[in-house]
Amino acid sequence: MLWLTYRQHRIELGVLVLAAAATVVALLVFAERAAQMRAAIGIDACGPVPFTSPECGFKLSEFNRQLQPLTNTLFWLFLFPAFVAAFLGGPLFAREFERGTHRLVWTQGITRMRWTLEKLGIVLGVVIVAAALMATVGGRVRGLQSMGAESPFSSFDVSAPVVIAYFAFALTFGAAMGALVRRSVTAMLAGLIGFVAIRVFVAMQLRPYFVPPIAIRQGGPPADAWNLGVHQLTAAGAEVPQEKVNALVTSFYGPAAERFGFRINDYFAANDVYTTTLYQPADRYWLFQSIETAIFLMLIALCIALTLWVMRRRPA
Repeated sequence: MLWLTYRQHRIELGVLVLAAAATVVALLVFAERAAQMRAAIGIDACGPVPFTSPECGFKLSEFNRQLQPLTNTLFWLFLFPAFVAAFLGGPLFAREFERGTHRLVWTQGITRMRWTLEKLGIVLGVVIVAAALMATVGGRVRGLQSMGAESPFSSFDVSAPVVIAYFAFALTFGAAMGALVRRSVTAMLAGLIGFVAIRVFVAMQLRPYFVPPIAIRQGGPPADAWNLGVHQLTAAGAEVPQEKVNALVTSFYGPAAERFGFRINDYFAANDVYTTTLYQPADRYWLFQSIETAIFLMLIALCIALTLWVMRRRPA
């Protein structure tokens, strides 16, 4: 099975490892180039908030202009696992069913379960190696960002262990789609769209609230924190509907503005609405990495279980 799987997928696996190695080299080169630009422009001398003076604001603008071509490479880091789901995971079993080659294997004394687990396990091992290779330099992504480089959360998605879980989930999810639909093109499309949807949902909807964020009403969060933005909350901490905020802003102008001395925050407070900044402190980084990795490990287990169930139930 090892030799057969290698012969079948040597091109895809070779491209995967070469692409991972090329990404690592490019990331190291670009991060070094970004560090040289920061030093040449002198943006680090402005501190964690570089727009506090006109001179520093100009330096930040110039750094962003020069950095833009390099930051475009970050999109590849986030799309890489999606391509694994589509082009490696999707056809892994679907192509076998389309060509009927699975019947030849099953008639050679190899059970369905052994064929499925060994084929998936061998390819998954190579995918994990490629992901681990990329994860070794994931932290250098911070150097390709003009703002937020002080926070470990800025390189969250490309650092171990979670990035390895992304790649493993991409492969197993694509493979499960292939086992279900048994059509390579359909499985590739389902793997790509499904993986991106799940990744975006976890990152945007779940991750910010793995642990209740810290709320502050005055000042800003620490420079190394993950700033979740400004929210309108009640004194009890409940989110205020945007419709109510809009209505308060509209009704403020007029007698209310004069009564509160044109201080809209005081007017909001009188109506139990407080402008609050939410953030996750840097010391929660590894907790968040552990939680998200556990989520994707459970999804990986579900995908493998689904693949095995389909293989056992479907007729040859």
